[in-house]
Amino acid sequence: MIDEPSGFSKLSDAVFVADEAITTVSLNDIDFLKHQASVLPVRKSRVLLHGKPEQLLHEMLIVHTRGTYIQPHINQRSAKSFLVISGTMKLVLYDEDGSIQAHYRLSADDAEASVLIRLNRPYFHTLIMLSDTVVFLETTLGPHKETIYADFAPKPNEKGATEYMTWLEKQTDTV
Repeated sequence: MIDEPSGFSKLSDAVFVADEAITTVSLNDIDFLKHQASVLPVRKSRVLLHGKPEQLLHEMLIVHTRGTYIQPHINQRSAKSFLVISGTMKLVLYDEDGSIQAHYRLSADDAEASVLIRLNRPYFHTLIMLSDTVVFLETTLGPHKETIYADFAPKPNEKGATEYMTWLEKQTDTV
């Protein structure tokens, strides 16, 4: 068993929060988050670097594993950015009707791919993990009020979610 990082409080098995005025993240901390993601049914973990939810800037160090389904969603409050630290993933953007607008390959392992993407306005979006594990930093404005989940895609544990992911991967396999 890998020890829980110091300086983080446990909100759940998958979510931790930084509780110091200055937060550092080591490779051991990332290994812990990777371990959590690998053993939990949700197949993901994160640490909320911003601490309290009322903070104006939200930064989350997130680990997702291959096969993690994130229902397409939008955070209408602000712009958002993703910085890939390790692994490879795809960011898929949608129009309001659910048609795919664009998709981007982000990778820390491929010199030809982007490692960072910034969305200067809110979009419906989802992520597809292309490597076994992906570690990324997500940044957006807080305080977080509400995520709107797309009604054009199934909920994570709903019938059809696996088929939707298979379809989505096929639709975006050109990147």
